[in-house]
Amino acid sequence: MVAVEKSREAQISAVAALEEPINRRLYDYVVCQPDPVGRDQAAAAVAVPRGTVAKHLDRLVERGLLDVVYRRRSGRTGPGAGRPASCIAGRLKTWSCRCPHAATT
Repeated sequence: MVAVEKSREAQISAVAALEEPINRRLYDYVVCQPDPVGRDQAAAAVAVPRGTVAKHLDRLVERGLLDVVYRRRSGRTGPGAGRPASCIAGRLKTWSCRCPHAATT
């Protein structure tokens, strides 16, 4: 039962994170993109400084709303191609909510 409660709390926390306007704008932008986006791209899209965007994207990843993927953006492969860039990918998630039946008096 404790694991179920933690899972439920994590889901509620994730949804609650979208109440913050910057989080919601970033989430909406990322999930609507066909490919993962970089932090610079996301910052330009929502007109918020990159440092602020990085912090908010990290929060959304921590809460399980977005995922980090690593890609070489230059298209180069093999030794000497450089370190893959971390990008943010989103997928629409479905949540369900059940409210306990209120006792009638």
